[in-house]
Amino acid sequence: MFFFLLFLWGASLPCVQAQVNLPIEVMGIEGMQADATLSLTNEQVASTRHLWLQTHNIRYPEKASLRINGGSWVPLNNTSATMLGTSQIYGGIGGSFAVLKMTLPISSSQLLPGNNTITFRFNVSDGLSVGYRIVNLDLLDASGNPLLPASAFTRENPATWLPPLSATADIAAGETLWRNANLVASYRPGAQPIMAKCASCHTQNGADLQYFSYSNHAIIERSKFHGLSATQGSQIASYIRTLAVKRAGRPWNPPYQPGPGLTDKPNDEWLAGAGIENVLDDDADTLKALFPNGVRRDAIMEGDTNKFKRFSGHDTPLAFQLPDWNHWLPEVHPLDGLPLDFPTSGSLATYNKLRSQLVGKTAVQIREWMRTSSLGDSSAGVVRSGMFLLEDFYGDSISDLARARYPTLVTASGSIADPTVARHMYSFVLWRMVKHVEIHEEFGLTGLGRVPESDWPYYEPRDALPRSWVGSNRTVFDSSPFLSGLEFNTTGSTSGNNVFNHDYLSNSWYQLQSILNGGQRTGGGHKALDFGYAYGFLDHIERHTKSTQMGRHYVWSLKGMDEGDNDRGPNHPDGWSFNRASLGPLNDYLSPDNPAATPVVSTFSRAALNLLVQV
Repeated sequence: MFFFLLFLWGASLPCVQAQVNLPIEVMGIEGMQADATLSLTNEQVASTRHLWLQTHNIRYPEKASLRINGGSWVPLNNTSATMLGTSQIYGGIGGSFAVLKMTLPISSSQLLPGNNTITFRFNVSDGLSVGYRIVNLDLLDASGNPLLPASAFTRENPATWLPPLSATADIAAGETLWRNANLVASYRPGAQPIMAKCASCHTQNGADLQYFSYSNHAIIERSKFHGLSATQGSQIASYIRTLAVKRAGRPWNPPYQPGPGLTDKPNDEWLAGAGIENVLDDDADTLKALFPNGVRRDAIMEGDTNKFKRFSGHDTPLAFQLPDWNHWLPEVHPLDGLPLDFPTSGSLATYNKLRSQLVGKTAVQIREWMRTSSLGDSSAGVVRSGMFLLEDFYGDSISDLARARYPTLVTASGSIADPTVARHMYSFVLWRMVKHVEIHEEFGLTGLGRVPESDWPYYEPRDALPRSWVGSNRTVFDSSPFLSGLEFNTTGSTSGNNVFNHDYLSNSWYQLQSILNGGQRTGGGHKALDFGYAYGFLDHIERHTKSTQMGRHYVWSLKGMDEGDNDRGPNHPDGWSFNRASLGPLNDYLSPDNPAATPVVSTFSRAALNLLVQV
């Protein structure tokens, strides 16, 4: 079982001088409450019309409620709250996103001059979650202007966190518990024991909890959720706090979320992403980010030449929120979900072999390993790093495995729709992705794509971006529910079994493949990105949201043109391809026969679209 999935962190203590300590963590047993105290003036009280919230992991409508100054409880759902921006178009509570922005109406009669208390309650678990988090809050006037000054808030600094228990024996006990403690599925009565340990679903040493700055209280409460005592949870938290890992991320900031400045961050901060603040509310703002100095040809081309600049997409913000780390973690470890298949899977064998080859190596030795293993000494049992680590289980793919194991559950389309089996399949996919992160981060592989003298299939280091996941294959892309063999209305996760969320998750992994390794101008057919699939799923999202995906379409078309610009020409199998460098989706926005697009295509956007069509 995923030891720390959907955990959302401890209740704040009463605030000093009526300052609100953010985030507010509403986490623990059902019924858990946490308060925020706001000190208001007469003018602020009279001006307030709405409460503004940014929340993390309120994923279903029964989960959370709030009340003001001891008044009636108000459930947080899509009826009581107005979702804002992309939170609204992606379904709000019960939709696709983990982080939501919303407002709730407040009358001046609910507030008082002086201290006011807003109480948040965790109502009920879905059997996986132990709470949620309020990331930000404010009061708004009738025009939507914020009323609270910055001095009304303090924000936690993870760099100051210390182990709750400092004794060496407690820290050692914490590591032992992390790796070996017997767990149960949940804190509900009658919950069954599970095979997985804490280390099974996370990075093997728990570094992800330190990296994404999960609080001590979060770790303790999640430990209790899985049947451990508060003392044992404190020991685990103390062990995590001692890891020599940069606390670069936060649980609500999606891994690898693109945004300005991400390229300039050091390699060990790339995983943390550019932050939730760089998820746009307006898709057209993606084009403005691509052309900050106006629509100019030299923004995407090398001077006056016909050669595209290398385009990573790392620094280009999107109106699309990638999954948070909670939703990378498997909900059911494969040891518990597929116990007959996982222990003998090629994926587990490859992971163990990779670790055995990398543990103990210096940075120089790892670089040499990258070079020599990519040449492929299979006789010596060396894992070919150029095969992109855990690529496709070396033939025993998840979808094939499930079809063979559960033939009576295969639908007419060849997919799996049974929600339990789908959950086990998708959790296997997520386990694999977490292990990719583990290996890249623990051994510093990020940024080694330019290792010289490599002979990876369809890969030329001269065209590699400075930072990427290693190799040349499409493991990330194939992690989508669709390519994992799940029926269109099935996600295999708590994201919810419907077509919209199936398409959102598929879009997410396609987008992540583009960010993590778009192909490095290798061509190679569909080796890294299948652009045709991606364009189709972009269209699906546009239909579901009834909102333009023009900005993301533009990023994909630009990426496709850049990837194909490898000097091999259109007649070479690995050269220019109009399947990859497609302008079809963009032409829809320019077509006079598409009046529905006219309102969303501004003069600026039209100029940007015309530029890409003309180059």
